[in-house]
Amino acid sequence: MREEIFHSEQEVKAVVAHEMGHLVHWDMVLMTVAQMVPLILYYIYRTLIRMKSRGRDKSAGARLAIALGAYILYIISEYIVLWFSRTREYHADRFAGEVTGDPNALSQALVKIAYGLAGAGSNQSAEAQENRRPVAQGALAALGIFDQKAALSLALVSSAGGASHETSGSSTAINAELLFLTLK
Repeated sequence: MREEIFHSEQEVKAVVAHEMGHLVHWDMVLMTVAQMVPLILYYIYRTLIRMKSRGRDKSAGARLAIALGAYILYIISEYIVLWFSRTREYHADRFAGEVTGDPNALSQALVKIAYGLAGAGSNQSAEAQENRRPVAQGALAALGIFDQKAALSLALVSSAGGASHETSGSSTAINAELLFLTLK
């Protein structure tokens, strides 16, 4: 774990316990099986759409209807898989809280991770950041892992929220950059 993000051993233990929660609850197997449903539905859709009609093919209308139905079910099943994934994350969070006895450490670690992702690369040149951010953050957003706007909002609120937070020169630079990015 990166020492720049986690300053507390409790936070590291909470994050590791969260990941162990995924193992204990067999989340990798469950999510693999769950993701097979949309995959199969999309395969049915693509296969039926690519079939060519020859001559007086009376099944073309039925194939199109089945393909359309499979596509609609594919979209619905993707949302169900996203919901199921979020539920698995909640179970892993609960497991980490129960095992460590300190659920607050996990929440602090997750805020630091979001803040770290929002301000990642703030010490790089502006051109290097512009070239890197769309690819990396777009990939994370596509996987449903990271939402840049939500992280920026969280970072701004948490940095402006209290005088109890220590402010160093680097965090001031990150806050200024975050403010600039949200105003774009």
